[in-house]
Amino acid sequence: MKKSLIFISFLSLFAVRSMACAELNGASLFAEDADDYISLQEEHRTLTQEEFFATPALTQNMDYEACKNTLFAFEIILATKTNQPYILLYSTDDSCDGGNSFGAILNDRMDRVIGDIADSDFYCYEK
Repeated sequence: MKKSLIFISFLSLFAVRSMACAELNGASLFAEDADDYISLQEEHRTLTQEEFFATPALTQNMDYEACKNTLFAFEIILATKTNQPYILLYSTDDSCDGGNSFGAILNDRMDRVIGDIADSDFYCYEK
């Protein structure tokens, strides 16, 4: 009996592991037939040094000095499966990102990075 309870507890650890934005995981910025999300609003601006270095996918793939005058997209999206809003922050300038958009997926309060955008694809973090 005790072994069964331990085994069930062990399995439940894996069951509760989930992704912060699971409905977007594997989606892409530029897929023509994408129905994972709809864009609600988009603006372009440069990033502060603090914003740049707070975004892991940017610091791992780009040089701040080379990209500090580049416009980045801030896009508010709505996940179609859950009606959950998210904020996307990503590069748009080929001279900075080499033709591959990099950035972050943020929660709707913009106070937490919950996933990366790498080579235009979405990769959500585990909760």
